[in-house]
Amino acid sequence: TSELDTPGIVTNFAVRREQYSVSPTWRYNVNDRNYVTLFGNISRTEYRDDRFSDYDYNSTGVTWTNIVEENIQLTLRLTGTLYEPDERAINYLGEFELGSTAESTSYSGQIEGVYSFAENWFINSLIGSTYTDQTYSVRDPQDACNNSILESLDLIPGICALDDFSSSELMADISFSWSNERSEANVGYSISNQPSSQGYEVEHERYTAFVKYNTSKNSYVYLRINYGTNTAVDTSVSSIDVQNSNRDLGGASVVYDYRFAESWKINAGYRYRWQERETDVDDAESNTILITINYQPTKSTWSR
Repeated sequence: TSELDTPGIVTNFAVRREQYSVSPTWRYNVNDRNYVTLFGNISRTEYRDDRFSDYDYNSTGVTWTNIVEENIQLTLRLTGTLYEPDERAINYLGEFELGSTAESTSYSGQIEGVYSFAENWFINSLIGSTYTDQTYSVRDPQDACNNSILESLDLIPGICALDDFSSSELMADISFSWSNERSEANVGYSISNQPSSQGYEVEHERYTAFVKYNTSKNSYVYLRINYGTNTAVDTSVSSIDVQNSNRDLGGASVVYDYRFAESWKINAGYRYRWQERETDVDDAESNTILITINYQPTKSTWSR
C-alpha cells in the first residue's frame, strides 16, 4: 500500500496492511415513521513496515431517524471515537531512546437529510461538528528532554515540546444523485477527521464524481473521478510530520464489469492516481491495470 489517503508515503515495494474490525448494530422501530439505531465499531490496523504506525480505532454512536414524508428523511447522529496509535519509537542522535503516542478522543453531532425532489433526483446532506482532544505522552527513560548539554546546543528533541491539543472542526458529507433504468450519476463533497498511519489524526477533504452506464443486462461501465486534500489536525507536531500529511491528491478510474455466468463475473479497468506534497519528497503518480474474476455462490435458503 502507498497509504495515499493517510500519510502519502510512497514505497518502492508492497507493504502489507492487515485490518480487523467488528461492527455491531441494533435498531428499534419506535413507530412507522421513527426508529433509533445504536452502532459501534472496533478495529485494528497493522503494517509490516516501521514507517507506519499500527493503531486501534473504535467508535460508538446513536442515530434517530424520522421519515417526514415519502420523499424526506431526517436523521440526528451522535458519535464518539477513540484513536489509539502504537508508540512511535525514536533513536535520537544514536544515544537516546524515546517514544511518543498521540491518543485522540472525538465527539461529534450531525444532522442528515435525504430529499428526493424529483422522480430520479436525490440530495443527501450531512452537516455537523467534531470536537477533538489529542493527548500526547512521551517515554524518555534517559531524560533527554531535560538534558543540559542538549539544551545548551539547542538540540532538545522536538517531541519534548508537544502540547495537548483541542480543536473543533466542520464535518460534512453532501451528495447529489441521479438515476434511471440504465444509468446513474453522483457528485459529492465531504470533510472529516480520519485516523492515519503516522500516529495522529488527519483532516480529509474530498470532491468526487461518479457515472455508471448499464451496457446490457449483464454488464456495465463506470467512471470515477476524485480530488482531495489532507491536512494535519494538529500543526504543532514536527514540521516533517506536517509535511508528510499536508498534500493534494486525486485520481480517476474507468472499469468494465461483465457477468458471464450466474455466479461468475469479470472486472477490468484502468486507474490513475497522483499526489503533490508540501515537501518535494514522495510526489508521485501511478498507472494501474486492474483485472479481477469474482465468484459469488448462489444464495441458499431453508424454510419449513
